[in-house]
Amino acid sequence: MQQSQNDPIVNVLVVEDEAPIRLVLSEFLREFGYFVDTAEDGLQAIDKLKQNPFDLVFTDIAMPHMDGIELVKHVRSHYPHIDAIVTTAFSDKYNYEEAVEAGAIDFIIKPFKVEELKAKLTRVLRERRLFLQVNNERQASENRLATIIEAASDSIISIDNKGLATTWNTAAEKMFGYTKDEMLGVSVDRIVPSQYRKQHQQAMAQFLAGGKPVIIGQGHFEISALRK
Repeated sequence: MQQSQNDPIVNVLVVEDEAPIRLVLSEFLREFGYFVDTAEDGLQAIDKLKQNPFDLVFTDIAMPHMDGIELVKHVRSHYPHIDAIVTTAFSDKYNYEEAVEAGAIDFIIKPFKVEELKAKLTRVLRERRLFLQVNNERQASENRLATIIEAASDSIISIDNKGLATTWNTAAEKMFGYTKDEMLGVSVDRIVPSQYRKQHQQAMAQFLAGGKPVIIGQGHFEISALRK
């Protein structure tokens, strides 16, 4: 798969302890249009990951010091935005299920053909671009909603299933006298008068345990609240 000029540069870290294979694989990937760095084993790969941003790790499994499965687990734990493809000889003890369970997005058996490598990369990077697009659109939508909430003249407060405030707009600050820093992550019991607190807690528990979708303007209840 040759990258088009409109595609963002994809940074690939090749991890392979056998120098001839590492060299050939790196050259193939560069011909495909990717930026490539290499590591001789899992420990060296971890150092490279700390130093530079990568989109994809292409790693052998059977290596000294740290095998590919452990490296993939490390990548999944510390760099969840990086995809990983593992490669191994047919006779090795590892299989596809173990690689995927560790966090790899695909598995390829050596020796492999260039066409197979291209097909794997095409699928992985297409899915990556789609994921990033959806994630960016979701983030943009969340940002628009946050802007609308913040600009609203009405007090808008949202809570999680523990009753802790997750949204506290400027109008809420003006109404109750508490800033966002004082209220986010704090129980909204703070603004409920003590004589109504038990009733409020019961109503909230019933409301949150209902399990039914809530339409704005329906299924709500009113409470008294305290100003700071």
